[in-house]
Amino acid sequence: MYETPPPTQGLAALLALNLLEGFDLERLPFHSAEHLHLLVEMIKLAQADRDRWIADPSRSRVPVEALLAKEYAQKRRKAFDAKKAQSYQGGDPAGDTTGFVVADRHGNMASVIQSLYAAFGSGVVPEGTGVILHNRGAYFETDPVHPNCFGPRKWPFHTLIASIVTRDGRPVLGFSTRGADGQAQFHVQVLTNVLDFSMEIQEAIERPRFLMGRFMLGEALEVLRIEGRTGRRALAGLTRRGHRVEAVSDFYDQMGHAQGIVVRDGTLMGGADPRGDGIALGY
Repeated sequence: MYETPPPTQGLAALLALNLLEGFDLERLPFHSAEHLHLLVEMIKLAQADRDRWIADPSRSRVPVEALLAKEYAQKRRKAFDAKKAQSYQGGDPAGDTTGFVVADRHGNMASVIQSLYAAFGSGVVPEGTGVILHNRGAYFETDPVHPNCFGPRKWPFHTLIASIVTRDGRPVLGFSTRGADGQAQFHVQVLTNVLDFSMEIQEAIERPRFLMGRFMLGEALEVLRIEGRTGRRALAGLTRRGHRVEAVSDFYDQMGHAQGIVVRDGTLMGGADPRGDGIALGY
């Protein structure tokens, strides 16, 4: 499994998947309260480490190998309570976005994502270029001891990620989605749908999704927004476990606009998200 490296939040998707590796997802009824609670809590753990550690690796120490160590995941799992929602701290290990995936008959694959962050980014266009500059600097921290504290010639933490899954060194799945802070958790949800529940890529993308925490800076961190078509029983079960559940529309715009390609036995299968205006095309 490959995700884009720091200062993007691709590491958060890998952290969550690493945590989930310690559970038998296939034994849980899909989108039951038990299944959703587990996903949400592992994503919260991963996001706590994301917010604590991810920064510009050329200017700050980002302990990627230590964070992804199996021993560290085992230690972090101990904080999980199957009966109730919790808040987590980072551990101590030793705008509209466009995403697309392209694959060809030779087995090559590219997964791409691009964004200015806010609408029209910073609103600044250098004279004579026609290029709008982004405002990803909004994600810098002002705490001087935080690894993502703002500084000259420094990349900010940002949310853009794209992924490729390989088998025996060959790409078998490419995936990307817009979704601001939610991108890493949307990766986890769609990829576990494919890898653990054997869904085709279109079904995996269309299934209900949730967003734990903020979509953009300044929004609430502890609200669990979840598409209403998930079902009342699952939502009630999450509420009983202490989650602040907010049911949203069935195909909620802030749940990402995902695109993906799966390669199987020489056949390319594309999926596009009904939440957005993307399409799957073959030629």
